[in-house]
Amino acid sequence: MCFREPSRRHARGNRPKFLRRISPRILWLCLFFTLSLPADARVEIRHWVAQSGARVYFVETHALPIVDVAVEFSAGSAYDPRDRAGLGRLTLTMLKAGSARYSEVETGRRIADTGADLRSSFDVDRAGFSLRVLSSEAERVKAMDTLAEILQAPLFPAEAFEREKARAVANARESETQPDRIAETRLYALMYPGHPYGFSASPETLVPINREDVERHYRLHYGSTRSVVTIVGDIDRAAAQALAENLTSRLARGADSTLAPVTPAPGGDVARIAHPSAQGHVMLG
Repeated sequence: MCFREPSRRHARGNRPKFLRRISPRILWLCLFFTLSLPADARVEIRHWVAQSGARVYFVETHALPIVDVAVEFSAGSAYDPRDRAGLGRLTLTMLKAGSARYSEVETGRRIADTGADLRSSFDVDRAGFSLRVLSSEAERVKAMDTLAEILQAPLFPAEAFEREKARAVANARESETQPDRIAETRLYALMYPGHPYGFSASPETLVPINREDVERHYRLHYGSTRSVVTIVGDIDRAAAQALAENLTSRLARGADSTLAPVTPAPGGDVARIAHPSAQGHVMLG
């Protein structure tokens, strides 16, 4: 099998540490605003550590009546136990399944009522959400309060857990029939032998996961000191500070865990995987 270049989820490892902390979506917004300014203008990226311990990056711009927020945690797939690969993505999915204040349906309705756009992001290193909403106070406050509940007070309802777990298992079984996913799984296993970057979710690792595993993963990895809050848009510094605190102040500090260093795979190799398909798939790494 030949390999494709690693996806952008790994390519970011070559970027400066400062850029690694910022959501790719927010970086593109910063670039857009930079190109929209006169040649002698500069985008000022402010940075501070919130009282909660979260790292915050902020760009104030009033070009559009919009606020973009991303909250990400060191909680990607590399933090999954090997025999529970897929736990991290399932935990992220469950965060939207209802909180102490709002049910799953109410959460979705509150986001829709404000015209906001809530999206999840997940890769080997990070997990979190991004939210785009109008900067008008009523819409912004309602949407951000809903996101704060999602992040800080999830209930992980048993019925929703069984539903989402079944969906994850079904998706994993489907992936095992797709040649591109089969090749990608083998690619990362060969590039990162024995390292969490090389582990992949499968029906065998997803089936044993229980609701307590999800709760434990959340407690360990969704801590304020493991979070990065990125804010770009039509609000001032004081409002941005209050927003960052609102999104992270009720989080526990989180576990202080780090990944083992990556040891490059020795030499090069070509692997070929037989598959009953009329089309070949080539991946380079």
